[in-house]
Amino acid sequence: PIKGEVEYVRSIPAESGKTPLPPQAYASISRGTGPIKGDGQVRASEDIGGLLVDVGLATVIRHRSDEERATLYDEYLARERAAIEARKGLHKGGEGPTRRVNDLTAPDARKRCKELATFYEKAGPMHGIVEYLSTGSRFRVYLVKEGALINFSLKDTRCPAPSRRTLGPTGVAEVTGGEPYGNEALQFSKESFLQRNVDITVEGIDRVGCFLGAMKTNFSGPSGTSVEVDAAEVLLENGYAKLSNFFDPNRDNNGDRLAAAQDTAFKAKRGLWENYEEPKEEEVANLAGKEPNLERGLIVEVGFGGRIFLQTSAEGLERVRSSIDGLNLHDDETPLPLAGIRVKDLVLARFSADGQWYRAKVVEKDDHRLRVSFIDYGNEEWISPSSVRTIPPASPLSSIPPCCRDLVLANVVVPSVEDDFCMEAGEELRNYCFMKEAEVKMWESSGPGPTPAEVTLTGADCTVTQHLLRKGLARLIRRRTAACRTRFTELGPDEAIGRATRMYLWRFGDPYDSDEDEDEVRKGANGDSRRGL
Repeated sequence: PIKGEVEYVRSIPAESGKTPLPPQAYASISRGTGPIKGDGQVRASEDIGGLLVDVGLATVIRHRSDEERATLYDEYLARERAAIEARKGLHKGGEGPTRRVNDLTAPDARKRCKELATFYEKAGPMHGIVEYLSTGSRFRVYLVKEGALINFSLKDTRCPAPSRRTLGPTGVAEVTGGEPYGNEALQFSKESFLQRNVDITVEGIDRVGCFLGAMKTNFSGPSGTSVEVDAAEVLLENGYAKLSNFFDPNRDNNGDRLAAAQDTAFKAKRGLWENYEEPKEEEVANLAGKEPNLERGLIVEVGFGGRIFLQTSAEGLERVRSSIDGLNLHDDETPLPLAGIRVKDLVLARFSADGQWYRAKVVEKDDHRLRVSFIDYGNEEWISPSSVRTIPPASPLSSIPPCCRDLVLANVVVPSVEDDFCMEAGEELRNYCFMKEAEVKMWESSGPGPTPAEVTLTGADCTVTQHLLRKGLARLIRRRTAACRTRFTELGPDEAIGRATRMYLWRFGDPYDSDEDEDEVRKGANGDSRRGL
């Protein structure tokens, strides 16, 4: 225990024209009797100021004979003289020792974090000091032996977000509201863990480089004894945290105790559970609350991010083909000027592989080329303006709907262009379903981009989504909704198979347990998700 005792109070003279400052209290701080981490021995009360003077990390302020002073003032002077004679700390002269810290909290340190994740997992419990808290369950910890500063989050346990103070557009500080009990959870964690010695066990890393695992520290128990406690268990028991919707007690050595701690808070209506109501049955519905549309077709193209292009209308495709053939397009026709072609225009474009003309939509353009998407086949390519023609106003080509549906696998995240393992996921998807017949359940989405879908190849015993989950090349979307919990119940066993492989997305353990996906629209929703396949 720490004890503080006010030695004296001194008034501080105010500067000319300024408001006088309130009197300042000066106190001595001592560390009471109790076990000290390191050697486990019980020592008498120690004065913190004297300890700093002993090692040369503090100097004694000289007082006049008529000024108030600390009770141990003369002892401080003697201890300072001893430190000077031993040339300790700042009395050595010259520059002090440089403490090198491997800062793994920087935005550009994500790659280094992933490289060290396996090493930290094998290291077992590591001693550290909590230096900062961003939420009640997310910490910045200095690892003493490793000389590293890391972001650390309690695995499977989440505290509500507190309010934030940010600079507004006018440069004035603004407070952004947090979640209910977010500030209370943060304050509780500060009082319990900030600047305390802790032992952390790393069990994984999330996608932003935050290490996940368990954290233990010592609390003062009865009769001054020290009791080791689990940080997640303390937060759960006091109602300041909740277990993840995807938490499985069987996968955690301490799972039963964590579940029991949360159940205790729930029954006592503490904190987050004070006004909690069970979700209604009608809230547990399928995606978008609608029945899916069923279609059959041929998968003619695949892309990154779980993109699939399904050709559904053979009759429409035949109409398009005959209409294009009736136009009698020739290479010697005057090409369109690049300035006259706009993004999103529907045009006729010549495919470089076979020299044939197809309907296409302009996706992007630069100073010399155009990137077009062939709307009846799903593929894209860069072409020159000489390979583009306008669609005549009298032609039915503008009114015939696209013969290819742009889909994205629902309920899962598949690596996109800028993600790790995007090539492996894209190749697996192409090898598994390219140019094969499939049955598709589609949920119409209100926004732009591909349509969420569940795809099953004809004669297959599982969906394409399940296949990628089992390969470790997809993961379920983490959102705290009843619909997502239902999907996890259905597809969780398939994801568990992929997790057990410890390959691809699960190479570094369970990197998604501390985060939820804020939006179901993945990066695969843009045109770039198809590039490279």
